[in-house]
Amino acid sequence: MKSLIKVFAVFLSIILIVLCTTTAFAVSLYVDGDYTYADIDDYNVSLYAYSSENSLLTVPAEFSGRNISEIYPYAFEYNTDITGIDFSQNNNRMRIINTKAFNECTELSGDLILPSSIRTLGFAAFQGCVKLASLTVNYGVAEIPAQCFNRCSGLKNIILAPSVESIGNLAFAKCSSLESVYLPSSVTYISTSAFNDSAPTLYVYYDSYSHHFAEEKGFRYVVLNPPVDPTEPPTEAPTDAPTEPVTEAPTEPVTPTEEPTIAPTEAVTEAPTEASGYYLGDVNGDNTVDVIDSTLIQRYLASVAYPDTCVMMHGDVDGDGVVTILDATYIGRYNARIEVRYPIGEWQAE
Repeated sequence: MKSLIKVFAVFLSIILIVLCTTTAFAVSLYVDGDYTYADIDDYNVSLYAYSSENSLLTVPAEFSGRNISEIYPYAFEYNTDITGIDFSQNNNRMRIINTKAFNECTELSGDLILPSSIRTLGFAAFQGCVKLASLTVNYGVAEIPAQCFNRCSGLKNIILAPSVESIGNLAFAKCSSLESVYLPSSVTYISTSAFNDSAPTLYVYYDSYSHHFAEEKGFRYVVLNPPVDPTEPPTEAPTDAPTEPVTEAPTEPVTPTEEPTIAPTEAVTEAPTEASGYYLGDVNGDNTVDVIDSTLIQRYLASVAYPDTCVMMHGDVDGDGVVTILDATYIGRYNARIEVRYPIGEWQAE
């Protein structure tokens, strides 16, 4: 009898543990039209699910006065309805795309542009998104974690902002169509398996970690800022050659004459100077369009201070009258030698 009581007591204990565990990990969910949100705290919610006939997932900015700052883990895993993600309505509230949030979203296609508000990408967040064509990770993300874009076989071009410091295991492995990867000088670690079964050209900065990585691992690479070869100083004529003294011809006294008449002259008209202007995309006015300009735009959009000498509207490369993250992306592509349809780097008369 006592043994039965002990067994029953153990059974009750197990049930209580399961119930307590389930309660502890219960998630409060809220449905708002096509969207479902999960609690994070009093100020933030996570996007948990989306059900709509519209295949473009537009991420809102807030729900019930709280920021939509995360994509829930596994939220859209194996979703075959979503073809695109639009973060433009989120107003830079998004901070985290969690583990496998878009894993195996096989219809997600086109250009994926992650906003500068994002700070963290989760493990395998976009793994197996085989129709993605290009990726732009804007300023803010420090790590591309393991398997984040593994098996994105349609991915051709990647631009990483100068906040990225590390690239994890298999991060871009089996990206069989990958042609170019822009690696900023901020990168200090790349896993040896990061580009397994991928053969991109790496765009690197001279003497950077990425430069040495490309050389050691045998990747094709292009140095974005090659060192300038020293040039020979101009050869001057020797000054120590002997010279003969110069004998001046004797002068005769000048006989005063009538004051010469000076013919009237016409006013001299100066040659017209070149009209003032700027190079499209040159935000900081150094007559060069480079990664610094795209970074300054990102910092401007993130409300981070930038030098007074910057003229942000010079960065409006798509000519829509406002500087957006798209302009920074186009400048990034220009610097990565990826063709863009705007005349970036060309002189624009004002």
